[in-house]
Amino acid sequence: MSIRVCFSSDDNYVQHLVVAMQSIAVSRRSGDDLEIYVLDGGISGKNRKLLQDMAQRERMNIHLVDVDREKFRTAPIQTVQGSQTHVTLATYYRLLLPGLLPGVDKVIYLDCDLVCRSSLAGLYEQDMGTDWIRGVVDIDEKRHTERLGLERYVCAGVLLLNLKAWREEGVQEKCMA
Repeated sequence: MSIRVCFSSDDNYVQHLVVAMQSIAVSRRSGDDLEIYVLDGGISGKNRKLLQDMAQRERMNIHLVDVDREKFRTAPIQTVQGSQTHVTLATYYRLLLPGLLPGVDKVIYLDCDLVCRSSLAGLYEQDMGTDWIRGVVDIDEKRHTERLGLERYVCAGVLLLNLKAWREEGVQEKCMA
């Protein structure tokens, strides 16, 4: 099976990305192929080479995808110091996935700052039907729902995205509007 996984990174997160990619590689099932897409928010040539060499060594296919950051020049950016979360420009890049990955119908989106301890195959094999997105309940859901005034809080760092449904229903355009 070919499992498609997407990350978003810049030079500041390449060290975390390498760890996340390595954890996916060592946790995969025998015979599973990994297609790794990295939304490039400013990765230097040196770090691009590091990622490509690591992917080759671990028998993964890697695709470094340039992102037009200008699309988000008016997007609200929230930076908060301390223990609170923040919204960066790179947070928005995943909204462009249907257009950036035209031949991909489904992808697992992961934040760079995680470690995978088991195969992603079970998550990737889920039949999504017409669902646009599936997420993982955050370990600190109660605090986040109260803090943000939401009914439910889903960890946006682990998502299963049905890009085919996004395209069919114009989800990217709706999000951008």
